[in-house]
Amino acid sequence: VIQGSTNEAAGGSRLNRAGGARAIDIRNTIGIGLRDLTITNAVSGVRVFRSTNCVMERVRVESPQVGFEIQESASNAVLHSIVHAFTGTGILVSASSVTKLDSGAFLTRGASGVCVSVSIGGLAVSNSVFSVDGADNLVYHIGAGGTLTADYNALQLTNGARVAIQAKLPAGVRGDSDTVYDNVSRWVRDSSRDQHSLSEVLGLADPLTGDYHPLSQGGRYVASNESFTIDGATSDLVDSGYPSGVFTNEPLPNGKRLNIGPYGNTPVASMTPSMRFTRPGRVF
Repeated sequence: VIQGSTNEAAGGSRLNRAGGARAIDIRNTIGIGLRDLTITNAVSGVRVFRSTNCVMERVRVESPQVGFEIQESASNAVLHSIVHAFTGTGILVSASSVTKLDSGAFLTRGASGVCVSVSIGGLAVSNSVFSVDGADNLVYHIGAGGTLTADYNALQLTNGARVAIQAKLPAGVRGDSDTVYDNVSRWVRDSSRDQHSLSEVLGLADPLTGDYHPLSQGGRYVASNESFTIDGATSDLVDSGYPSGVFTNEPLPNGKRLNIGPYGNTPVASMTPSMRFTRPGRVF
C-alpha cells in the first residue's frame, strides 16, 4: 500500500507532476493500494495497466486531462476519489473487466469532457457525483464493446451538457449513428440505468473550488479548521446512497443511510439534520 497523509487541514500528501505526462503508472502487478494522495499538474493522474485487484482510495486529481486510466486489467476499484476540473476524461476504462467506481466526484468545465468512458470492458458506478457543464460534455460514453451499470448517483447537467452517448459500432466502422441521451429522464427510461439517481442541483459547499462536501443543517465538515459548520439548507445527497451501503463510519446523526459522494461512509460525512424531511420526488 502506498499511503499518503490523512492530515487534510495541513494539505495532506501532494504529488506535483510539474507538467509531466502521467503521475503514477501501476503496471503488471497484483494488489497495489494507493490512498490519501492529491495529484496536480499531470496530464494523466493514475494508470492501471495489466494489473488486478488494485484499489485507489481517497485519491484526488486536480485539473488533469485524464484522471484515472484502467487498461487491460481486471477487478480494480476507484473509491472515495475526486477528479476536479478535468478537460478530457474523468475515468477511462478500456479492455478491462469488473472495474468499480464508488463514492466519487467528477467535475468538468472544459470542451469535450466525459466523466466516465468505457470503450471495451465493464464498469459499475454507484454513489458518485457528476457535475457537467457545456454542450460538448457528457457524463457517460459507452463504446460498442463496453458495458456500464449505474445507480444511486447524482447527475447535474448545465448549459446543454448531455447524459450519455452509446456507440452502436466499433470506432471506424460505418453504420447506424450512435444513441445520444440528452437528458436524465430519457436515459433512465430507455437505458434502465440510474433508476434511483438524483438529477438536480447538487447542494455542495463549493464544487468550483473543489469542496465536494454536501450542505447540511445537521453539520458539514470544514477541512481548514477540522470542525463542522451548520448550513442553512441540506443537500439531497445526504442519506441518498445505496440503501444497503455501509454507513457506520459516518458521524451521528447519520440517518442510517449512506451519503452520495466522496465523503459517504467517512468520519467527515455531512450529518443528518434532526428534523429531516422528505420533499416530493426525492428518491429513496
